[in-house]
Amino acid sequence: KTPRGKAIASKNGIIHGLYAKDPVITSPRVTENHEAFTSFCDSLADKLGPQTKLERLVVEQIANCVWRQNRAELVEQAVKNGTLSPSRRLILELLRNDRRINRQMMRAYRLFECLQSGAICDPTASDDFRVEQGEAKDGSQLSLG
Repeated sequence: KTPRGKAIASKNGIIHGLYAKDPVITSPRVTENHEAFTSFCDSLADKLGPQTKLERLVVEQIANCVWRQNRAELVEQAVKNGTLSPSRRLILELLRNDRRINRQMMRAYRLFECLQSGAICDPTASDDFRVEQGEAKDGSQLSLG
């Protein structure tokens, strides 16, 4: 029972990877390409153009969410083509996972927009509550005090 052996055994239970801690999975059942993930992160950073370390971290969060969404789509395909048993629990997990990842991705993207624009905003709020430089989205003045 070495630390390396324990690390390998800890991934034996990964069936679909919907709740995996690591963005890239390597287990007996699911193996993803770490270089592909790194390449995807780099291409997303090139498109979004983060200027600071914090912006780069937020871009990595966005990339992580997109990567996990793609993984969930692969699980859905596996259920549809019969290579993964479509239990009721798995279907519910897919639905919850999709909503959770979408929320995380939208929050991260809103935060990224706020950081790049220098705006004052709450990335957890819906677009209706977003504040940009003291003005509401409809143009009315807001009191921030």
